[in-house]
Amino acid sequence: MKKIFFILSFIFFSTTVFAENVKYSEYFSKARNFESNKMWVSALGSYWDAMEAEPTIKAKEAYLAYQKIADEIKKGNPGIGNYDEFEFHDEWKKLQEDYEKYWSKNSARYFEFSKVNRKSRNFDTRTVNYSVKLHSSLSSKFLEITKLVRAGYEKAWQDDWEMYSGWLSMNNQEKNNKLAIQLLTKPFQEKQNHKTQYSYTLQQLVFDESLYSINFEINDSEGTTILSGSCKSGMSCDFPKIEQLKSKILDSQKIKITPKSISIPGLRNFSHENINVITPYDSKYSSDKNVLEELKILF
Repeated sequence: MKKIFFILSFIFFSTTVFAENVKYSEYFSKARNFESNKMWVSALGSYWDAMEAEPTIKAKEAYLAYQKIADEIKKGNPGIGNYDEFEFHDEWKKLQEDYEKYWSKNSARYFEFSKVNRKSRNFDTRTVNYSVKLHSSLSSKFLEITKLVRAGYEKAWQDDWEMYSGWLSMNNQEKNNKLAIQLLTKPFQEKQNHKTQYSYTLQQLVFDESLYSINFEINDSEGTTILSGSCKSGMSCDFPKIEQLKSKILDSQKIKITPKSISIPGLRNFSHENINVITPYDSKYSSDKNVLEELKILF
């Protein structure tokens, strides 16, 4: 019996590790491709994703590759390489465009669900009403990369550049003490059938929490779907008239919230990859950690 248990445990562990390693390899490969095309912000973002997929000593190559790019940008360089005065200007402009494009297609936010809460019961229908709340904040990935790029841009910017000197400047807003970032005002647009259907500025995509909805399922301990729904960030989602059998499972809190996808009205090309969704039922989503700080201890 012990031997069988050991074999099953080994198979489960190996399968889990293999899945994580596959994700690491995929993100690392994407990052290398972005780097070879001098898309430095996209490379930083994908190296970060690789580190999050494998936050162990095995992520050393991704960590060092991230830091190599970061060190150059900190110096005021628009990436790795040597540039004359005109290339220096042009490459910073490209980096600026890559930054805006990357965060227009990848979420700058992480999302957090509350516990599923019982609201009220109806003795006539013998049902119970429940709700769950979703909110979001700026992710450590976004803040870290933005801080890095801002510092490099401030060091690099020159008086005769046509680019705005205050790009990515940060200040604390008094209202709700939220972080404000000065971004370009050019709208990010998605064309469908050669017609622009929706148009958002990056400022909206980063700071407007209400744009985002998470499609999710609530599963029992066996993985069976009890409920499914879509919740808008910053709002509560109601599940009315839940019958007794499902109600008992929900009340036991032996459940799991499983995110399925993220959506923004009209944007089909918004990436669903590596969206950090925190739930109170799964330790995997225990917090929005700064993976650089975690790995710095190892290296």
